Amino acid sequence: MKKTTNLHLALLVAILVLVACIETKNLKENRCTTPGKRETRIMYKDAQSTNCTSEVQTRTCSNGAWSEWTGTYQYANCSTQALNSCGNTANGQSETRTAYAAVSVPFGSQCVSQTQTRTCNNGIWGNWSGTYTFLNCSVASALSCDGTAHNGTQSRSMYQTSSVPFGSQCVSQTQTRTCNNGVWGNWSGTYTFLNCSVASALSCDGTAHNGTQSRSMYQTSSVPAGSQCVSQTQTRTCNNGVWGNWSGTYSYASCTVSGSASQAVIVDHRHTNINQIPAYWINEAKKLTIHYAHTSHGSQIISGLANLNSINSYYGFAVNMNTSTPALPTNANALRMYAANPPETYITPEDYWESSDGISRTSQVVETGLFKYSTWTWCGQASNYSQTQIDNYLNTMKGFQQEFPNTRFILMTGHTDGGSAILTQNNNRIKTFAQNNNMILFDFADIEQYDPAGGYYPQTTDACSWCANWCTSHPSDCTNLPSCAHSHGLICMQKAKAFWWMMARLAGWDGQASN
Repeated sequence: MKKTTNLHLALLVAILVLVACIETKNLKENRCTTPGKRETRIMYKDAQSTNCTSEVQTRTCSNGAWSEWTGTYQYANCSTQALNSCGNTANGQSETRTAYAAVSVPFGSQCVSQTQTRTCNNGIWGNWSGTYTFLNCSVASALSCDGTAHNGTQSRSMYQTSSVPFGSQCVSQTQTRTCNNGVWGNWSGTYTFLNCSVASALSCDGTAHNGTQSRSMYQTSSVPAGSQCVSQTQTRTCNNGVWGNWSGTYSYASCTVSGSASQAVIVDHRHTNINQIPAYWINEAKKLTIHYAHTSHGSQIISGLANLNSINSYYGFAVNMNTSTPALPTNANALRMYAANPPETYITPEDYWESSDGISRTSQVVETGLFKYSTWTWCGQASNYSQTQIDNYLNTMKGFQQEFPNTRFILMTGHTDGGSAILTQNNNRIKTFAQNNNMILFDFADIEQYDPAGGYYPQTTDACSWCANWCTSHPSDCTNLPSCAHSHGLICMQKAKAFWWMMARLAGWDGQASN
């Protein structure tokens, strides 16, 4: 142990002596005695090179010491033998590599790279150029969206509104969205409601949707005696709170039988404005037929009807006076009349109602079934008949009505005679009977007593005391007047117009004037 320690001490002393010698030598070499003196030497860049690059270095004596050598080359000697390679790369040659800025990047990004180089220097590689340090780089895989792969899609149905009225349809659109690396894109389309409902149907006054109501409506507001009111059942349907239109075409809520046993029809001077009769009822009146027995005064109505027809065929009229066989005219679109009671055309009371022969002849005409109506007109008999004779007329006409229920019998008053008491009494009796027994009355005398403006002339005669003055002041009313037995042509026209009014009423018209 003591021997080892002595060796260590001896070695330490030797080292210290060597260091002291070297420092002494360096001090001697760095000393100089001649100020300003310069020394030169040749130094080499490399110790071994193919061309041994050198430089001349100098130092100067100043204040007894040498300055530092100029230059940077450090080798005092240079060998020109071959330099070492770096593997398979010769000295001075370079190699390249691709390096990356990061070891990985997110999905959808690109790895950023740069090309780097290094040079072989006598078997030693220099440093790589560039700053990137990663030799590999990977792109991260795309993320899914709630189990749907990247670029996968989802779809849904969306609605334009949250609700629609009953009877409408919810408007929808199919919308899609795409998964983009774990993030869903926006939905396509513009509709924003996830659900849509159709409103419930509304009821109509307590009747459910698609429920119906029914009613009975009539073709006309009235029909002639012996006819039946024609009805139809109409329905309408509730459509979401709104009633639809009624089915059918009939428009009258009620219908009465005109001129029936339950209703009197009185036609007088108030009913001569033929323009107030609706066209429909003019045409319906043309479907009626009448047995018209008359004296010369009764021909006034025929003259007026024929004249109206010649002025305007809209008021079509046709008459047959065959004395052998009852028959109707064949004319179409006309009010048709049979003006006889075979075997005669001039019919006195005895020829129609005042004798058994006349009653038989009238019955035979009615029994043909051709006529809906039958009447007889007075001559001057009503001005001198007794009450008994008038009652016989009335009761016989009522008897006809009872015997032939399918034919209506029309009463008439006697023509004016200047206002005699007997005529006035008899005509009033006829009017009262018609009212009390719900019969039809054509008030012959009343029409003669009133001008078209309603002026009353109780003392007039059948010749018409007021007609000439009226025509003077109203010439347009008196053009194209017909020849008129026992009277003025204006009287024939007034009675013809009232006759059309009566026939329209008997056809079913309610008497309400047309606009």
